[in-house]
Amino acid sequence: MKELMTIFKREFAAYFNVAIAYIFIVVFIMVNAGLYMTSYFLAQVADMRGFFGLLPLTMIIFIPAITMRLWAEDRKSGTLALLQSFPMKSNHLVLGKFFAAYLFFLVSLAATLVIPIMVAFTGDPDFGPIVGGYIGAALLGAFFLSVGLFISGLFKDQIVAFILAMVACFGFYMIGTDYIATFLDSWIGGLGTFFKDSLGVSSHFASIERGVIDIRDILYFISFTVIFLLLNGYTVEGRLRRHTGNRFTFGVIGMIAIGVMFNAVVGNMSLGRFDMTEGNIYTVSPAAKNILSKLKDAPITVRYYVSPTEKMPTAMKTLERDVTDKMEEFEQISNNFQFEVYDPSESSPEELQQQGITPFDAQSIEKDAFGIKRIYSTITISYLDKQEEVIPQVVPQTLPNLEYDLMSRIYRMVQEEQPTVAIYAPMGDIDPRYRDPQVRRMMQQMGQPIPERTDNYKSIVQLLNQEQYNVKRIELIEGDAISDDVNTLIVIATEPLNERQRFEIARFLARGGNVIIAVQKYQYSYSPDARGGLQITPTKNNPNVNDLLEEYGITVDNRILLDKSMETLNIPTRQSIGGLFDAMVSRPVKVPNQVRITQANMNDEYSITNRIPSLLYLWGTALNLNNEVVDSLGLQASELIWSSDESWTIPAKTTSLNQIDIDPTQHELEPHKPLGVMLSGQFPDLYAGEEAPEWPTEQAEEEEDTKTSRIAQPVEQQPGKLVVYGCAEFFSDRLLQAFGNGMLFLNSVDALTLGDDLINIRSKFSTVRYIEEVSAGAKLFWRFFTIFLVPIILIIYGVARYLVRKKNREDYQRLVASSGSYGG
Repeated sequence: MKELMTIFKREFAAYFNVAIAYIFIVVFIMVNAGLYMTSYFLAQVADMRGFFGLLPLTMIIFIPAITMRLWAEDRKSGTLALLQSFPMKSNHLVLGKFFAAYLFFLVSLAATLVIPIMVAFTGDPDFGPIVGGYIGAALLGAFFLSVGLFISGLFKDQIVAFILAMVACFGFYMIGTDYIATFLDSWIGGLGTFFKDSLGVSSHFASIERGVIDIRDILYFISFTVIFLLLNGYTVEGRLRRHTGNRFTFGVIGMIAIGVMFNAVVGNMSLGRFDMTEGNIYTVSPAAKNILSKLKDAPITVRYYVSPTEKMPTAMKTLERDVTDKMEEFEQISNNFQFEVYDPSESSPEELQQQGITPFDAQSIEKDAFGIKRIYSTITISYLDKQEEVIPQVVPQTLPNLEYDLMSRIYRMVQEEQPTVAIYAPMGDIDPRYRDPQVRRMMQQMGQPIPERTDNYKSIVQLLNQEQYNVKRIELIEGDAISDDVNTLIVIATEPLNERQRFEIARFLARGGNVIIAVQKYQYSYSPDARGGLQITPTKNNPNVNDLLEEYGITVDNRILLDKSMETLNIPTRQSIGGLFDAMVSRPVKVPNQVRITQANMNDEYSITNRIPSLLYLWGTALNLNNEVVDSLGLQASELIWSSDESWTIPAKTTSLNQIDIDPTQHELEPHKPLGVMLSGQFPDLYAGEEAPEWPTEQAEEEEDTKTSRIAQPVEQQPGKLVVYGCAEFFSDRLLQAFGNGMLFLNSVDALTLGDDLINIRSKFSTVRYIEEVSAGAKLFWRFFTIFLVPIILIIYGVARYLVRKKNREDYQRLVASSGSYGG
């Protein structure tokens, strides 16, 4: 051990005795940090995927630069023979040089820690993948260093050692990519996938980079690092010399083959893993355990129908293993969960089709030509006498959502009856030109589509149908009101609610129903003005919801909400082209009525808004919460979303917004304005004992006995929930898929109808975390901080160390000279 430490100290100190070490670290930081920062503020995402995605490629260049001199210089200068003559083992020589180079690399890697510091200050990142990325980089560095050290021991020329080490590292990286694996599989089936899993670097690094430390990946890096260090030791001892021909070649191939076979065996074993991500997004969630705990004595059976591995495309050859690993986790947490794998070729296509199991086409490459493979990859779920559920296509792209896809179906299967959601969303009128029956018949005869009523909220119906809700679209009129089987009512309040509609909603709440009301007070039109700018003109709606909501302590503000946290939208506008004709062009517009809600302005204590990346609160208004009324009713109020600290309001207007309106410096800021509120508890029966309002279509004059029958009878009161949003536009067809709007909608419905379990599973995979608004000056500062701060400190330290060593050397020379003259 003493000899090892002697070599270690000698080699490590040698790095910093010359300028090349400082140059290496400075260039390493500036290249990696500089490339990462070029897109950081453009992407506005608080993670380091871009950094770790590029890091292996830069390491392929930089690590051979570290190792090229370790043995080549000793061989060229003749000091290798001197070292071998010392009373120390060759493995001490190898390990001493390796650990010195490894520590130097770790110092270089640690110098990039300014990047996660910057990310933490500008956003709220998930540190699991960041820590995993650094662990993966450390393991990858050890592997590449052992390869470079081995190659350096074979040559006297440092340049040759550098080039060959770089080629070798690049080869190991490329073998682990889908591109090379697909190419090899197209000629020899399974060969590329085999080498990708047991020899290639990139697939193992990618697994750790996402924040999951799999024991199989750790063993891969350790095994090959040890193998190349052993090869280096044998080379130093002379057992495997490059000039001994076949013996050397067979020895190297044999050792690598041992590593390949070891990892091939280990790769098919389940050895455990550590999920470091926030919320353990790659591990079975507690919510899934809660759902499986609701299974009765009868087990639920999950069958996976998958084509044999040799018949699958390269990208899907590990699919059966990945699905099986996931299902085994479910089996471990519930004895009532049974999983089976079936080969579809053992059944006839007709029998499979009757079960809803159908093959699908997947692209493959066969001998440098694109082809199509017809494969099976389908999951069926059976429970008691319930109708069998089917997940029709399980592919690598859907694996992250497999837990939710499976648990959502199981959750609904264990329910006694399917939940029903009623949606009241007004539709637009048919264009008057197409109302005439004769015109419609003529269009039908001509084969032209017949215009129907415009519907801007059909996507929420489709979304709920996909989630297997029983969805009813109601008109909220006589004969089409809220039926008794409705669990949750969604009200899109863009048009006036009459008194009878408010009565129906209030009675539904009082008897324990759940209601989501999304109110749109303003619509905006964008039109070009004479100076080439845009006129943004609000149009006020009158939803008439405050007469109902104020009884519960909530009102929708009549003022226009503006916020400095805003989103850029591409607005289509008509523009003159060369003065010859007009055309519709897309124009980027960033104004404060296009409010962007970030994670900082969402309540992470509630499942509805937890882990949603951001929302586009388009043209919405604020809510006013009267806590005195809420407390007097015994209700519990919770703010779900709110405006930023730099929001303000202006009085209602119907003229275009001017520069003063949209300039925050011209107004008193009103921070933290509630935009979404949830009330829960026992809602009062507002109309108990009073005369029920008439439907607008009823006749005013009726018999006396009919009038007395309209007295509202008391309802059997049950606790309910009410969620109010001051914006309906973010649930419209054009915005539902924007940002996290669709997730907010589904979370709201699930939380009120089913509970939090499904939301907690779904929200696990919302990993996009946006950074906060950053000023131009702050961007410049963070670029300096990440790219130049550490290099400047290193340069100052290097110069100071050089001057100190120079002074010590001069002092020593003067001392020697004075001693010589004294002796003379």
